[in-house]
Amino acid sequence: MPWLRESTGFRGLIRLANAETGKVLAITLWATEQDLDDSAEAAKRLTELTATGIGASWISVENFEVSLFDVAP
Repeated sequence: MPWLRESTGFRGLIRLANAETGKVLAITLWATEQDLDDSAEAAKRLTELTATGIGASWISVENFEVSLFDVAP
């Protein structure tokens, strides 16, 4: 998390996990598409190292634009 929090434009991280299947989905939020692009190579290396370190498989990275975000107060 420290690396992410220090990255320009980082706005948040959501991690979803399914205990039954062991699958994990991580979603990072960025201020701009440029901020996302600027972090991409370092994030890929960090993800690969983390997956290897815990014996997991890294499948893919996909980019999406946030089209709705609503959080109850």
